[in-house]
Amino acid sequence: MTLPATMIEANCLAADCHSGTIDMIQQVQQTHQPVILTIAGKPEAVLMDAHEYQKVLNALAMAKILLKAEHNIVENRVLPVREFFRKFRCDKVI
Repeated sequence: MTLPATMIEANCLAADCHSGTIDMIQQVQQTHQPVILTIAGKPEAVLMDAHEYQKVLNALAMAKILLKAEHNIVENRVLPVREFFRKFRCDKVI
């Protein structure tokens, strides 16, 4: 999935970019859309809202868990739910 983003050409001296950086941060905060920073037309970095970044990290963590679960299913390392809970109760003395 490709995220819609604004392309920004970032060819400027650090001193010249300061006010532009503030504008980009404000744009990201208002739109919640990432800004892709490019150098000579080539994407080099992404500026995104911290809350949106955390959502991406959470989604990646969930994807890793689901991938591991899917692998267990493919490898037939599964139990019927009743058997799982029976073993769980015995192991945890519930």
